[in-house]
Amino acid sequence: MKYFIGLMVVLVVALTSTISYAENSTKILLVLTSHSQLGDTGNKTGFWLPELTHPYYEFKKAGYVIDVASIQGGVAPVDPKSLEEPDSVTQRFLQDAELMAKVFRTLPLSKIDPTSQASRSHANAADPAGLAGFDGRDPATA
Repeated sequence: MKYFIGLMVVLVVALTSTISYAENSTKILLVLTSHSQLGDTGNKTGFWLPELTHPYYEFKKAGYVIDVASIQGGVAPVDPKSLEEPDSVTQRFLQDAELMAKVFRTLPLSKIDPTSQASRSHANAADPAGLAGFDGRDPATA
């Protein structure tokens, strides 16, 4: 129960906090999927949490400004299976209101200027076709 209350507090803070995407020439864009269902199977899917958290905290430690985007923008679904074997880095996410807010309020790719980012990384974007045209390159080879 204590864990649940703590998680709810983090969620409230994440949903009510404002996000500041500072202007900086060393921006990193982490791209998440918007898909919450695996095709027409009815199986839940989403981005793989460690594929977001591990690079995010390394980039942050290195001083980069990190934007989090998804194909549609808004809430990016987490693959429920990625929560089954949490490590210390994914556990940190559950207590990080700033990153949680970025996941709940991802920027839509259509609103991102690809030239404003120093680099981008796809955190298990299960539908690379949804990224086509983002910067004119084939997402499978980008």
